[in-house]
Amino acid sequence: MNLTIIADRRDFEHAVKAVSALDTSTLSTSLNAVKDASLLGQIDSVWDDILTALRKGYEFGSEKARDLLNQAITHAEQLLLEAGSRARDVQDALLQKLQVWVQDFISSALKRVPTAIALGDLTYNITKVTCTQKLVMTGSIKMNLTEVFALTSNGELQVAVDYEVRQ
Repeated sequence: MNLTIIADRRDFEHAVKAVSALDTSTLSTSLNAVKDASLLGQIDSVWDDILTALRKGYEFGSEKARDLLNQAITHAEQLLLEAGSRARDVQDALLQKLQVWVQDFISSALKRVPTAIALGDLTYNITKVTCTQKLVMTGSIKMNLTEVFALTSNGELQVAVDYEVRQ
């Protein structure tokens, strides 16, 4: 059975909370909380721009928030240029935040897939869920932001769910 799950405010806020719980200085990068404090602050500033674009995209749709997305991309790319030899660490930190966002947004939405369906006198229990929606995550900040923005602003997740009667 193919289902469309409509993401709701809870899914969005769950993803916000998951990323907010991350301490940028403890991500899998070689950034140091003391030595790289300024850079870590700039990463958080870029993330604030990304979150603003995601929030407006979710609330008002992609067309109304496209300019905010472009500003977030520009801000992220500018930070990468300014980071010099630390650009890889900055990119890794931003990509890790985006990955946590996607995982949490999707896992929260998947909680609304019915675990059982009753048809007549039979109850069919879930045996498998497959996300059929394509989401391309690359090393490019621009591509990743665009993909995550599309997922968030569209607010839909396509899944295939298999059910069977348990005996």
